[in-house]
Amino acid sequence: DQLLAIAAALLLFGLPGWAISRLLELHLRLPIVALPAAWGALGLAAWTAVLLPAFALGVSIGVTTAVHVAVTIVLLAWSRLRDRSRGHAKSPLEAVSGWTVAVIGLVTLAALVLRTRIAFDSLFHVGLVRRIAQLDSPTFDNLDRVVGAGINPAYALPTWQAAMAAVVRVTGLDAATVVEAMAVIGVLLAACAAGALGRVVSGSIAGEIAGVSAYAWLRVVFPRRELEGDGVAYASLPGNLVLDVLLPVALVVAVLLMRGPARRDGALVALGAVCTVLLVVMHANYVVYLAVIGLGVAGWLLAAGPWNRRVRRRLALALTTFGVPGLVSLAAVL
Repeated sequence: DQLLAIAAALLLFGLPGWAISRLLELHLRLPIVALPAAWGALGLAAWTAVLLPAFALGVSIGVTTAVHVAVTIVLLAWSRLRDRSRGHAKSPLEAVSGWTVAVIGLVTLAALVLRTRIAFDSLFHVGLVRRIAQLDSPTFDNLDRVVGAGINPAYALPTWQAAMAAVVRVTGLDAATVVEAMAVIGVLLAACAAGALGRVVSGSIAGEIAGVSAYAWLRVVFPRRELEGDGVAYASLPGNLVLDVLLPVALVVAVLLMRGPARRDGALVALGAVCTVLLVVMHANYVVYLAVIGLGVAGWLLAAGPWNRRVRRRLALALTTFGVPGLVSLAAVL
């Protein structure tokens, strides 16, 4: 059952993300280890674009999933035609380390094998997934956590919970089984994002290995002291996906934008904007982490330098990439 849920999620949200990544040629700018996390973010962005009007109109999750599949087919065909007409450029970046692949494989296997009871925050998310999957016409008005109280503002548009509900409808599995299975995908993408962040910050394979190893130790091997459980128990929840996947990918984009070169900045800007909007959509109050880091780096550069024309231009581009979509999406949620 778990493997079926994982396969369904990878097909539903990995394929459109892969197609968009090919269209943007992100493999020419991102470290290879970052690509799976980028595919996940872009796939969720495509899903969110379909989900927003569906919730506004009260369309069932089954119909919404069918529309998403149709969009995915269009994206795959478009990327295929693009490759045929223009060719597919090979990435100039050094391949991912074998040690990195081994650590990612081990933590993913650990997430698949480990079993932790569903409790605390997980119960709310299981309930929301089940509610979305079972309602004939899910809307913004009938997804209340408590009837009449209004939905949790952090989940005003429950993109990830609705994605898990789509897996429930496609596979016929119980919502609790799907939520538990998605922890494997969460750990996989988070390990890739951590390795990518280590790679771009250090500029070396050693940094990549250090990044993925640090994630493996701190979030999977070492038991978490909050709530009862380990890093796997809550890896499928939106808040963990925001902090472990979207935030590191956003920081990877920021470092690459600051470092240059200017070619293909558009693809990085698009990925950074997607990560920021998803961060707000999936767990709105966690946007403060990105804001603190961004403003902190800007302040540090202002105080310590260098502060030449190139730095000003790159910093302005990075701040715009995250600030504009972040403020717009946060205002929409509020």
